[in-house]
Amino acid sequence: LVIAGAHTIGAAHCSAFDYRLKPNVRNPNSSSSSSLDGNYAGRLIQLCARDDDSVVVSNDPRTPFTFDNGYYRNVVANEGLLESDSALGIDSRTRDRVMEFADDQGRFFEEWGVAFAKLSSIGAKDEDNGGEVRRICSAPN
Repeated sequence: LVIAGAHTIGAAHCSAFDYRLKPNVRNPNSSSSSSLDGNYAGRLIQLCARDDDSVVVSNDPRTPFTFDNGYYRNVVANEGLLESDSALGIDSRTRDRVMEFADDQGRFFEEWGVAFAKLSSIGAKDEDNGGEVRRICSAPN
């Protein structure tokens, strides 16, 4: 959960989340994801209106270039860009922690440091030990 806070910086291509903005089959006047704030969904629809694969949207619309707890505040406000982000705010197993990090940036920073150190110690696969650097993230070379 704490590593997801990395989404406070960076961006995503519209194609990674635009399915969430499409009309729901049962209710054509609403988005397919009730986990998105309506105003936020409307802004995303405008940003992604062009049929252009190069369009990207900041993961954190308020502080996109600052490593802070804004990601969690966005999730609490139903402005999690990716479905996995929204799920953390909805799921009863993670919601309280999301709210804790949204309310306490210091706590987020403390736990981020511990979690990132653990993640860093795992070691990444590279071409010399069975991994690959992909030219397109979603497809093997």
